Amino acid sequence: MKLEEAEEAAEEDGTGALRIPPFMYGSHYSSAALVLHFLVRQEPFASHAVALQSGSFDCPDRLFFSLRAAWESALRSTTDVKELIPELFTTPECLQNTNRLPLGRLQDGQGRRVGDVELPPWARNAHDFVRQHRQALESEYVS
Repeated sequence: MKLEEAEEAAEEDGTGALRIPPFMYGSHYSSAALVLHFLVRQEPFASHAVALQSGSFDCPDRLFFSLRAAWESALRSTTDVKELIPELFTTPECLQNTNRLPLGRLQDGQGRRVGDVELPPWARNAHDFVRQHRQALESEYVS
Protein backbone atom coordinates (compact mmCIF):
# COMPACT_ATOMS: atom_id res chain seq x y z
CA MET A 1 0.00 0.00 0.00
CA LYS A 2 1.41 3.37 -0.96
CA LEU A 3 1.82 5.99 1.74
CA GLU A 4 -0.70 8.32 0.10
CA GLU A 5 -3.34 5.57 0.01
CA ALA A 6 -2.73 4.72 3.66
CA GLU A 7 -3.01 8.38 4.67
CA GLU A 8 -6.28 8.75 2.74
CA ALA A 9 -7.71 5.62 4.37
CA ALA A 10 -6.73 6.93 7.80
CA GLU A 11 -8.46 10.24 7.13
CA GLU A 12 -11.59 8.52 5.81
CA ASP A 13 -12.13 6.34 8.86
CA GLY A 14 -11.51 9.26 11.23
CA THR A 15 -8.83 7.54 13.32
CA GLY A 16 -5.84 9.29 11.82
CA ALA A 17 -3.90 6.04 12.24
CA LEU A 18 -2.12 4.38 9.35
CA ARG A 19 -3.29 0.82 8.82
CA ILE A 20 -0.79 -1.78 7.71
CA PRO A 21 -2.39 -4.59 5.74
CA PRO A 22 -1.76 -8.07 7.21
CA PHE A 23 1.22 -9.96 5.83
CA MET A 24 3.64 -12.68 6.89
CA TYR A 25 7.07 -11.36 5.89
CA GLY A 26 7.96 -8.22 4.03
CA SER A 27 11.41 -9.59 3.21
CA HIS A 28 13.31 -12.83 3.46
CA TYR A 29 13.59 -13.92 7.08
CA SER A 30 16.79 -15.94 6.74
CA SER A 31 19.89 -15.11 4.75
CA ALA A 32 23.68 -15.18 4.82
CA ALA A 33 23.62 -11.53 5.92
CA LEU A 34 21.51 -12.50 8.94
CA VAL A 35 24.12 -15.06 10.00
CA LEU A 36 26.84 -12.41 9.63
CA HIS A 37 24.73 -10.03 11.72
CA PHE A 38 24.76 -12.39 14.69
CA LEU A 39 28.31 -13.75 14.23
CA VAL A 40 30.08 -10.47 13.43
CA ARG A 41 32.42 -10.92 16.44
CA GLN A 42 33.92 -14.19 15.16
CA GLU A 43 36.09 -15.03 12.18
CA PRO A 44 35.61 -15.74 9.36
CA PHE A 45 32.24 -14.01 9.75
CA ALA A 46 33.78 -10.67 10.76
CA SER A 47 35.80 -10.54 7.52
CA HIS A 48 32.73 -11.46 5.47
CA ALA A 49 30.68 -8.77 7.24
CA VAL A 50 33.34 -6.18 6.39
CA ALA A 51 33.39 -7.33 2.76
CA LEU A 52 29.58 -7.14 2.62
CA GLN A 53 29.75 -3.52 3.82
CA SER A 54 32.39 -2.48 1.24
CA GLY A 55 35.40 -2.58 3.53
CA SER A 56 34.20 -1.58 6.99
CA PHE A 57 31.82 -2.80 9.66
CA ASP A 58 28.20 -1.70 9.36
CA CYS A 59 26.95 1.32 11.30
CA PRO A 60 27.35 0.44 15.02
CA ASP A 61 23.66 1.12 15.68
CA ARG A 62 22.73 -1.58 13.15
CA LEU A 63 25.12 -4.18 14.59
CA PHE A 64 24.00 -6.88 17.03
CA PHE A 65 25.06 -5.04 20.17
CA SER A 66 22.30 -5.85 22.67
CA LEU A 67 19.87 -8.71 23.14
CA ARG A 68 17.29 -6.26 24.46
CA ALA A 69 17.69 -3.98 21.44
CA ALA A 70 17.44 -6.97 19.08
CA TRP A 71 14.27 -8.16 20.83
CA GLU A 72 12.70 -4.68 20.81
CA SER A 73 13.45 -4.30 17.09
CA ALA A 74 11.96 -7.69 16.21
CA LEU A 75 8.93 -6.96 18.39
CA ARG A 76 8.14 -3.50 17.05
CA SER A 77 9.47 -3.29 13.49
CA THR A 78 7.56 -4.86 10.62
CA THR A 79 10.81 -5.01 8.63
CA ASP A 80 12.88 -6.87 11.26
CA VAL A 81 12.16 -10.54 10.73
CA LYS A 82 15.43 -12.03 11.95
CA GLU A 83 15.29 -15.56 13.25
CA LEU A 84 17.66 -16.82 15.92
CA ILE A 85 20.59 -18.89 14.73
CA PRO A 86 21.76 -22.10 16.47
CA GLU A 87 24.93 -20.42 17.77
CA LEU A 88 22.84 -18.33 20.18
CA PHE A 89 22.01 -21.63 21.91
CA THR A 90 25.46 -23.22 21.69
CA THR A 91 28.30 -20.73 21.26
CA PRO A 92 28.87 -18.05 23.92
CA GLU A 93 31.84 -16.71 21.96
CA CYS A 94 29.46 -15.19 19.41
CA LEU A 95 28.40 -12.78 22.17
CA GLN A 96 31.96 -11.76 23.10
CA ASN A 97 34.32 -9.43 21.27
CA THR A 98 37.41 -11.44 22.23
CA ASN A 99 39.20 -10.29 19.06
CA ARG A 100 38.70 -6.65 20.11
CA LEU A 101 37.23 -5.78 16.73
CA PRO A 102 36.69 -2.04 16.13
CA LEU A 103 32.89 -2.16 15.97
CA GLY A 104 32.45 1.55 16.61
CA ARG A 105 30.35 3.65 18.96
CA LEU A 106 26.59 3.92 19.27
CA GLN A 107 24.84 7.17 18.43
CA ASP A 108 22.86 7.00 21.67
CA GLY A 109 23.99 10.26 23.19
CA GLN A 110 26.51 8.44 25.37
CA GLY A 111 28.78 7.20 22.58
CA ARG A 112 28.98 3.72 24.08
CA ARG A 113 31.57 1.50 22.43
CA VAL A 114 30.20 -1.66 20.81
CA GLY A 115 32.06 -4.64 22.26
CA ASP A 116 30.51 -7.69 23.87
CA VAL A 117 26.77 -8.10 23.29
CA GLU A 118 24.79 -6.58 26.16
CA LEU A 119 23.08 -9.46 27.94
CA PRO A 120 19.82 -9.56 29.91
CA PRO A 121 20.18 -8.87 33.66
CA TRP A 122 19.46 -12.52 34.53
CA ALA A 123 22.56 -13.75 32.66
CA ARG A 124 25.81 -13.57 34.63
CA ASN A 125 27.92 -13.85 31.46
CA ALA A 126 27.80 -15.17 27.89
CA HIS A 127 28.25 -18.79 28.99
CA ASP A 128 25.40 -18.48 31.50
CA PHE A 129 23.17 -16.85 28.88
CA VAL A 130 23.73 -19.66 26.36
CA ARG A 131 23.16 -22.30 29.04
CA GLN A 132 19.87 -20.76 30.19
CA HIS A 133 18.81 -20.00 26.62
CA ARG A 134 19.32 -23.65 25.66
CA GLN A 135 17.55 -24.87 28.82
CA ALA A 136 14.55 -22.73 27.95
CA LEU A 137 14.48 -24.03 24.38
CA GLU A 138 14.67 -27.64 25.55
CA SER A 139 12.15 -27.22 28.38
CA GLU A 140 8.81 -29.02 28.57
CA TYR A 141 7.04 -25.65 28.33
CA VAL A 142 8.59 -24.92 24.92
CA SER A 143 8.61 -28.49 23.64
